[in-house]
Amino acid sequence: MVQTGTFAYGIIDAEGRCGRDFTLHERTFRHALELANDSSIDKDLFADPAYYDAAVISKRLKVEGIDRLTPEMVLDLEGEDSDLLANAIVTLDQRRTEFRKEQQAAQKAAAGPA
Repeated sequence: MVQTGTFAYGIIDAEGRCGRDFTLHERTFRHALELANDSSIDKDLFADPAYYDAAVISKRLKVEGIDRLTPEMVLDLEGEDSDLLANAIVTLDQRRTEFRKEQQAAQKAAAGPA
């Protein structure tokens, strides 16, 4: 499950490329594993919840035109863009919760009366 959007200002990479269209993937264990195995991320900063969250988001977020996101790039989003991303996270979480509820209801209905 994904949530898409377009940043007003965008993310700029080290080469100066600006990406605005994004796809946010739902959080999975894969993201935590990728994070743990990424030698370019400063794991000493994981004690800071904001840095850790930005690091996880950098694994979940794909931005058109940007090859690799870093936690610093996520933390440096403009205010309007960070609000948009926060709303996309909430919306995706709500959609995932609703989907799971529907799946559970369908399983109960298929199982018949208890």
